[in-house]
Amino acid sequence: MTKLYDETIKVDYDAGLHTVRSFVWRRKSYPVSSIISTWKIRQALWNEGKEVDRIYFRVQTAGGGSYDLYWDRRKRIWRLERVWD
Repeated sequence: MTKLYDETIKVDYDAGLHTVRSFVWRRKSYPVSSIISTWKIRQALWNEGKEVDRIYFRVQTAGGGSYDLYWDRRKRIWRLERVWD
């Protein structure tokens, strides 16, 4: 099961290695132990009249949780989209 949040977060991102090291969500830090997968979405949402351009990271934290994070390339912000149970 998953739960959607879509909240702004702070991310420690290593641009040279293209990897997420950790993120802060609701004032708690989550060290990332592994990147499970990455993908990109770039499409126009015609029904809403806007374009989406995101880079997603599904990460596993040191505490064992799995999270979907994304970098919104248009807005230049990091968001936590989903938490996996």
